[in-house]
Amino acid sequence: MLFDTHCHFDSVEDARDQLPRAYEAGLRGINVIGCDVETTTRSIDVVRMIETERDALGLHDLDARATMGLHPHEAGHIDEQCEQLEKLLAANDDIISGIGETGYDFYYNHSSKNDQTRSFVWQIDLAKSHDRTLVIHTRDAWDETFSLLEDQGWPDKVVLHCFTGGPVQATRAIDHGAYISISGIATFKNAQDIRDAIEITPLERLLCETDAPWLAPVPHRGKLNEPAYVSHVVDQIVDIREKKCGDSPEAVTDALFTNAQKLFR
Repeated sequence: MLFDTHCHFDSVEDARDQLPRAYEAGLRGINVIGCDVETTTRSIDVVRMIETERDALGLHDLDARATMGLHPHEAGHIDEQCEQLEKLLAANDDIISGIGETGYDFYYNHSSKNDQTRSFVWQIDLAKSHDRTLVIHTRDAWDETFSLLEDQGWPDKVVLHCFTGGPVQATRAIDHGAYISISGIATFKNAQDIRDAIEITPLERLLCETDAPWLAPVPHRGKLNEPAYVSHVVDQIVDIREKKCGDSPEAVTDALFTNAQKLFR
């Protein structure tokens, strides 16, 4: 059984089209991510669609959840969106499993550092007060990410989504009880640091995701990504853990699914 812990859909119709393929590929858990009011609303709509159309689509035991978040790219909208996002959280408490994605992105800098910090702190506090998993995006910002979390205090449940660091960053996060979520980037030729991080991360701290519709794994690289392709991410993790750590494929796949269930229910 597979669990895509982090994906996005451009529309409810896209989800309706893609999810039967994912289910056929073994998907039994999915977490649909919110990045602002619009995408959080869409994520909720996707989960509600699954609830009402489950049998018609053949998604009989698919465990689907959403998150509520404000992405660092959208952090400049915090003043106009925070109240609406909190209302969405309150109204959909039964299906919202996490807060985020939030964090820092100093590669694109679509929002100022000050706004990214304000948004990040607000969502750290929400994760704590609502006992939800904090989903973190970090790009070109490892030191700032760790520093802010240490200043504010780490929530009990934290995921470093689409992990792009190496063993040093993974170890630092794991020491604070965080989970490392591996995307299709791990299948790319130039991603040895990520593969090294998979090797040293305790099995009970590993997750897998697609980050669809971006970052399609090999052999689909360059195409639109979708949740069905999480199987290729799992295959990469299994291969590394079997060859480098001696873990059985069954132990790895079971751990990936169980870890996700603990965080996103």
